[in-house]
Amino acid sequence: MSLAIDGVHPELLLDLSAYGLICLDDVDSVAGDGSWEEALFALYESILSSGGSLVIAGRYPPGQGRFQLPDLATRLALGWGVGRSNLSRRKTSPCDAASRPGSEVLRFPMR
Repeated sequence: MSLAIDGVHPELLLDLSAYGLICLDDVDSVAGDGSWEEALFALYESILSSGGSLVIAGRYPPGQGRFQLPDLATRLALGWGVGRSNLSRRKTSPCDAASRPGSEVLRFPMR
């Protein structure tokens, strides 16, 4: 799900942790917005406790995403990054690639 689409609100993240794999694109587009950052942090913590996987994509590496909520910035900076050049060779989005069994795309470490 792209977070940059009009009509997408932080409340949409509330119950996503029930899914085993969650893919969020354009995460950097909501950096600095307190309600989005709180919702992303709550989602992260919920996924952590449920054992799910989170794949995020954006224009900047997670540690450079300009997030204002320190706990969220720290958690996102702990993840692995895959550069665009690596993904463009696959000719697929990170979310599409991550959903395939045996995928080479690294999932966000939740443990």
